[in-house]
Formats: sequence, C-alpha cells, structure tokens
Amino acid sequence: QGLGWSNAEGMLVVTSRFRDPPQVNTPGQEHFLVHKDGARPGLHFAAPVRSQVDGNVLVLVSKRYQNARGEFAGTINVSVLPSYFTSLFRSLDLGLEKSVLLLRRDGMILAREPEAAEWVGRSLASSSPLFLEHLLQADTGTYTLTSPIDGRERIVSYGRVPGTDLVVSASISMGDALSYFRQRLARELPVILVLFAIGVAAARALVRQLRRDQEREAEARQQGAALAEKTALLESVFATTVQGV
Repeated sequence: QGLGWSNAEGMLVVTSRFRDPPQVNTPGQEHFLVHKDGARPGLHFAAPVRSQVDGNVLVLVSKRYQNARGEFAGTINVSVLPSYFTSLFRSLDLGLEKSVLLLRRDGMILAREPEAAEWVGRSLASSSPLFLEHLLQADTGTYTLTSPIDGRERIVSYGRVPGTDLVVSASISMGDALSYFRQRLARELPVILVLFAIGVAAARALVRQLRRDQEREAEARQQGAALAEKTALLESVFATTVQGV
C-alpha cells in the first residue's frame, strides 16, 4: 500500500501515500521496537495491525535505518495488504480445495488463501504439528493432518523462506489428491496395461526360449554321452583286434 520512513522517535516523516504525512506515531509498535533494539538486522514482518489512517488490516515489512554514525535513525516501512499475498496464492493451481498459508516462524498467520480474516494474526505455534514437530526437524517437508481451520484432512508441504523469518505452507485436501490420482490412473491405466501385457508376453517368450535352450543342451549332453560310449566301444574292439594279431 505504501512506502514510508519513521524517524528515531517513531513519527512517520515521509510516505508515498500522502504529500503531507498523517500524524502517525509508532514507538510502541512491534516493527519499531524490534529494530530500535537491534534484534533483527534484516527485514521484519510485523504482526498484522489495523492502520491508524484508513482502518485496513496491514502487514508491515520493515528494515532498520541507521545514520552515518551507525546509530538508529528510524525504520523504513512497507505496508502490505494481506490480499496481496492471497492473490498470489490464488494463482497456484493446487486444486479446488487448496490452502496456502504465509506464517512467521513464531506461528503467526500473516495471510491465507482461501481468505479467513478471523485467522489472520492468530498463532498456530501451540497447536499445529508444523511448529510442534516438523519445523524442529527440517526446514522443508510434507505431512498429513486434519486442518484446525476448515476441518479437512490434508496433505501439507512446507518450507522456510531463506533470509527471512517466514514459512510458507501449501496443502491440498485428501479428496483432491485421490481425485487427481484417479484421473491420472484413468489416463495412464490403458498404457500401463499394454506395457504390462507386452512385458508378460516377452517374459513368456523368454521362458519358452530358455526351456528350448535347456532341452537342446540336455539333448546335446545325451548325444555326447552316446558318442563317448561308442568311441569307447570302438577303442576296446580295436585294442582287442590288435592283441589278436
């Protein structure tokens, strides 16, 4: 919604939205305090707040601003409507019952698609397996759960956003996943069956060939044994004849 600078006392000095900035004082707000204390050197995504100017719920993205001496000189702020994120998430083709969440690492929901205004600003840290289990083990992963928001059984994939304290979680309902599997199976099953039939035919042909080879080998062994027997007999007759002479 706008870009602005608040000075070291928390007063809004410059904003892209107004020629004459409104008297907005932010010294007690989270995004100001976290930078004043030097707790976060990079971007900080503050908890959603209601604008003192127009009453809209905003997510403030801020960065510490320092003067030439390296002293705290205020914050650079960008105010973003949660709908900015949800419109982006809406463009993802994940099925009719998809759900995408933008959260902070502490579990707070910044945006959700489908939109659920009553959940924005609430924390899942103490109730969601994502924060109680999975993020403790890996920065990315997939698991299943029953959503506390819509009550549906879902397959969830998540990942931390590098360089920020954000987590993105995307899920599809088990019904959508099974539907997609059935549709794909219906498309690919004929091909699979043809390939399977070809494989079975090839295997049978190979078995028949192996049997023929075995039969030929056995016949050759028998013929070799008979020849050896005849050769031995001839040698015996020849030896007897020689002795007689």
